[in-house]
Amino acid sequence: MRASTGATFLSDDCHALIRLHQNHARPRIIIDDADACRGYLARFDGILGEGGTPVSATTLGL
Repeated sequence: MRASTGATFLSDDCHALIRLHQNHARPRIIIDDADACRGYLARFDGILGEGGTPVSATTLGL
């Protein structure tokens, strides 16, 4: 997997939609392939881990 400059990333364990770059309209779609999604999920988990404490979505958190 090349360096990620993705602007959009939607995924579950075996499906993903990745917009590879904010200036390109061509997305990459992965359907029913957990091995192909694994690298993107690891990248997303790394980004999420660097983000700090998430804000609560409940009314008390807003």
